[in-house]
Amino acid sequence: MKVKFFAFPLWHKGARLFGGARPRVENAGEIEAAMNEWLAGRPGIRIVQVQQTTSPGFGVVFLYLTVWYEEGAEPGAAPDRGR
Repeated sequence: MKVKFFAFPLWHKGARLFGGARPRVENAGEIEAAMNEWLAGRPGIRIVQVQQTTSPGFGVVFLYLTVWYEEGAEPGAAPDRGR
């Protein structure tokens, strides 16, 4: 099994990252696009589990998505529902 981590700094009104830069994610569409781009390049995987975590920063909330997956799955394979 493999793991892929995604980290997204989410925008809050007036928020700035270190050095004055604005966080790069301003809406859920950008998160969805990043996930879909990653998934599109891996048609032979089976997603086992996805977890979401957030952590506050200095005016910025970070969203972390963790995807556990297996390679070599048949396209369209159903997820394991045994959990």
